[in-house]
Amino acid sequence: MALWLTLAAALVVAPIVNRVVAVVEGAPITLWEVDVETRLRGLEQRGRIITTPLSNLQRTESLDQLINQKLAIEAADRFSVSWPAEVEVDAELRDLAERVEPPLEEQLQEAGIDEARLRQRIRVRLRLRDLINRRLRDLVQVTEAEVRDYLEEHPAPGTDASRLVREYL
Repeated sequence: MALWLTLAAALVVAPIVNRVVAVVEGAPITLWEVDVETRLRGLEQRGRIITTPLSNLQRTESLDQLINQKLAIEAADRFSVSWPAEVEVDAELRDLAERVEPPLEEQLQEAGIDEARLRQRIRVRLRLRDLINRRLRDLVQVTEAEVRDYLEEHPAPGTDASRLVREYL
């Protein structure tokens, strides 16, 4: 009986980490996915996975991004945009690992995120970039000077504007 009460008490105070927070086109998005996305966004924004407690604002931004991402994946499916080859994912992962400090493997381990999750995130980003390049690039003409001006006016902390210009162009 005491064991049962102990287990029941533990369940009452245990945090819910895999609650469904949104459903997009029938696919659920869980709180765990939002938290992992939020932590990994720190890599892009600051060169470091976020390991501190997450704010509601951070989670809301990541949830918005995940919803948009799922809708974009649906569009990629409709337009038959293929998934990137593993060599492309490997190259992106190597590039990322070279830019961050402390080492990427240590950051992933500290945050409790496996490399497979990061690789999937990279796969999605590459596929969506291909979708944009195929479907939208001809419709929108932005000059290199406009991109450079924007990035200089809106610098992201810890980023190199010239590297970002090369990535976007």
